[in-house]
Amino acid sequence: MNLRRDVARAVDEAADPSTPLERLRVLAVHDSRVVRAAVAARRPLSRELAEQLREDDAWQVRFALIPAAEGDPERQLMLAASTDKWMRAILAEVPGLSIEAQRILAGDEFSETVGRIAKNTRDRALYDELMLDPRPRVRGFCAWNDALCTADDARRLARDRSSVARASAVHRPELDESDLIELARDRSASVQWQVIATRPSSRAALEIIAREGDDVNALHARRALESLDAVARHHDLPDGAGA
Repeated sequence: MNLRRDVARAVDEAADPSTPLERLRVLAVHDSRVVRAAVAARRPLSRELAEQLREDDAWQVRFALIPAAEGDPERQLMLAASTDKWMRAILAEVPGLSIEAQRILAGDEFSETVGRIAKNTRDRALYDELMLDPRPRVRGFCAWNDALCTADDARRLARDRSSVARASAVHRPELDESDLIELARDRSASVQWQVIATRPSSRAALEIIAREGDDVNALHARRALESLDAVARHHDLPDGAGA
């Protein structure tokens, strides 16, 4: 009980805006990761302590630094230099990243980080660069950028050389029936599955998969067509029937 009380008191100190830097330095090396995380979550936090906690052994401590990066370009750049790839990937989701931080993360070796920048950036030039990234996963993330993905972008991704990118593009509302029919004839089972899962109202595409897809996709396409038929029959009922 004394240990719990001591930790609770230390957490309160860490969160207290009046706690002096000298005491925060002590709390930043506390045995309890809960206390260290409380220090990391402070706003503001000195760069010295932020850099120290960025390399903490406990991910809970490292990740506690991330929320304060919103609206703080200096904190963003400091966290972008983390050796923790998942910390960098989560940072890529922070709203309002500076373009400098975005470009650093866009050059990351971890494709998840780069993909999240592709999904979240509002910088057209950077988005266009990432549309050309050699990694299919990164190009696929571009399909989820609702702010920048145009009809031309969606069609480029739907015809990408990689099935990963093509499958990511299937959900784009800019794709019309002719695009979906082309995707339904895709050689990749994963692309066909995305047509079934995300565009279940496209009868023409479903009929193609029901005829030409592998056993699993053909089965699901037939079931989707049966659902469409059931809905159509329901709407054709006289008023009051089927209630």
